[in-house]
Amino acid sequence: MIELRGVEKVYHRGAEELHALRGIDLDIGKGEFLSIVGPSGSGKSSLLHILGCLDRPSKGTVKFDGQNIEHMSESGLDAIRRRKIGFVFQQFYLMPGLSVFDNVALPKVFIREKIDAEKIAALIVTVGLQNRMKHFPNQLSGGEMQRVAIARALANNPEVLLADEPTGNLDTENSDKIFKLLKSLQLRGYTVVMVTHNQELACRADRTILLKDGVCSFT
Repeated sequence: MIELRGVEKVYHRGAEELHALRGIDLDIGKGEFLSIVGPSGSGKSSLLHILGCLDRPSKGTVKFDGQNIEHMSESGLDAIRRRKIGFVFQQFYLMPGLSVFDNVALPKVFIREKIDAEKIAALIVTVGLQNRMKHFPNQLSGGEMQRVAIARALANNPEVLLADEPTGNLDTENSDKIFKLLKSLQLRGYTVVMVTHNQELACRADRTILLKDGVCSFT
C-alpha cells in the first residue's frame, strides 16, 4: 500500500541542518495495523506527515498505492489526502457549534459533495454513537469525542487511517476502547497506522517500528 525507500527529511534552521529522518525503508501492506513508537524528537511526526502526503521527503522515494508522490503536484497530493487518507489526532478538533452528525459530515462539506445522510449515520453507528447523533461536543466524554473524530476521518471512505496519538488525552479504559475500535476498522479492510507513546497498545498492533534519531528499527 505504502512504500518508502531511502527516505530522508532535513529541516534547515539558519545554517543548521536538522535530520529528522535518516534513510527510512518501510513497506506498509494493505489492511495492516502498524504502530510507530519512539521518544520525542525521534522523527515520528515527520514520518507520519510523509505517509499522509502532508510533506515531501528531502531524499528518497515514496509510493502510495503504486504512485510516486515525491514529485507529485500539490493538487495531486491533495487528491490523495482527500480520497485515500483519513486523519485522527490527539486533539479531537471537533466544531463546538455542530452536532455529532454535522461534525462527521464536515469532510463532505469541504469537498463540496452532497451529504448522504444514511452513510453518515452508518459511520456514527460504526463507532457506537447511534444515540448521540444530535448531541454537541460539550455533551460528550473524551472517548466519545474521539469516536466522532474517527467517524469523521472515515467520511470520504479512505483506504488508510493515520492516527497520531489517538489515545493521548484518554484514560486507560477509553484508550482500550479506542484501540479496539481501530482494530475493528482494520478488520473491515482499512490500513491503520498509529503513532503512540502507549507501549501496551503498540504491542497489540500487527507490527511495531521504533524510531530513534530518525532511524527506523523493528521491534
